[in-house]
Amino acid sequence: MGESVSSDSPSSFVKSEGLVGMLPLVLQEIVQNVKTQYETLPEVVWSHGQPTHEDMAILQKEAFSQSPFDKVNFRKEMWMQLQAGHAELLCKTCKYGKVLVICMKGANLQISWPLWGRILQGFQVSARICWFAHPQKRVLPGKGEMVSAEHVNGGYTMPCDTRAIVIYRLEEAIRVLIHELLHASCTDNHELSVPFMEAKTETYAELFLIGYASRGSQTLAFKLWSEQSKWIQEVNTTLEVNHGVRSLGDYSARYTLARVDELRNLGISLPTLTSSSSSSSSSSSSSSSSFSARFTTPTMDRHIQK
Repeated sequence: MGESVSSDSPSSFVKSEGLVGMLPLVLQEIVQNVKTQYETLPEVVWSHGQPTHEDMAILQKEAFSQSPFDKVNFRKEMWMQLQAGHAELLCKTCKYGKVLVICMKGANLQISWPLWGRILQGFQVSARICWFAHPQKRVLPGKGEMVSAEHVNGGYTMPCDTRAIVIYRLEEAIRVLIHELLHASCTDNHELSVPFMEAKTETYAELFLIGYASRGSQTLAFKLWSEQSKWIQEVNTTLEVNHGVRSLGDYSARYTLARVDELRNLGISLPTLTSSSSSSSSSSSSSSSSFSARFTTPTMDRHIQK
């Protein structure tokens, strides 16, 4: 992913583009690397392609394979929609890989292909992305119910293997792409337990997402980080209050509560929520059955879709 990022960097005051704010140093470095990438490397060119027999075989295999993450079988559902003529298959190729998308006909994929290209370019890989763009969003279960994989997960891949990176939700696809690319690019520390490893991967995925969503702008990165830091705390509060999530013994904690410790390890402390934010969180907690289980703030979307 370009230059390495120190894992023990303290936060520092950053003045950039007329804005004075507290941008964590590790995020500052990521944003600077993205800016350098945009300034020194050409934009990635995408073209329409035709899926190969191997592509189709892999898509079908992933659609029907059992996965501990996709317990609802979103992948199979999208494959069946394709066979029934209600969904379509898109194939986009570039220097850094291929994206095979099964989506409902006429669906808005809500993505920026140039941004996806930059992310693949940043990882310097040649990857096959199998994207089953199921429209089901992440929603928490009823109050008191356990939060499991079917509520929060959206993709998987094998470590050090870019032949089939699987994404199976439309929502937050770009964040899942970065998360799975980190696994596929051999960044996993296998001395850690799976929950700890996932917490570290998810934390970095969200920091990289902010870097790419900002296109290298420290000002925009500061704004996005401010929103994301609030979102992390609001989601965590809802999980703790309504679902009893307390530790890594709770499945969803590896992607949510554990981020706080990982951020702290990077020298990043989350700001204290204001009373209005706490009130908003409490309101959301009172009706968690309709509360989003997405990992990143919805305000991020408008910056990753253009």
